[in-house]
Amino acid sequence: MERYKGDNEMTNEIDQIGPNEAKDALDSINDMESASLRRGIPPWWFGLAMALPASILFTLAGMEISRIYMAPIFLLMVLTVVYQTRKAGVLVRPFLSKRALILVMVGVVAIFAPLIFVARELRDSFGLFAPLSLGILIALVALIAFAVERRAFLTKIKAEKVE
Repeated sequence: MERYKGDNEMTNEIDQIGPNEAKDALDSINDMESASLRRGIPPWWFGLAMALPASILFTLAGMEISRIYMAPIFLLMVLTVVYQTRKAGVLVRPFLSKRALILVMVGVVAIFAPLIFVARELRDSFGLFAPLSLGILIALVALIAFAVERRAFLTKIKAEKVE
């Protein structure tokens, strides 16, 4: 590789880096990648900001409240996701594959749709306790799912850093 030395002179000198310099450069690249991944992982408040409105939505559904009250809550959830994505400047792909996420969503619907109907039926006997219990259950499931996903990303970052 020829290198320009100035004043229109060319030379056949080749710059070579040593093994230590190459290792430092690779470590630097890995550190930047880990930092960007860490930046993209949503903070704990985001999991709570998603779990609470989700639990409110399911509680309202169990109470058979008009859907007009649900729309602003759903909009708040969407705006929270948009805000977090823009704030992080990074959109981290889910740890699960698209197929696994679809299966999880189908499973969630298959489990929680009947629970909404049960909460509606039990509302006559137990009052607001049944829909409220459903909402609390949804909040706990959402927080646990968020924590598991977050931990999987952090574990992945640590594993990549070791390699």
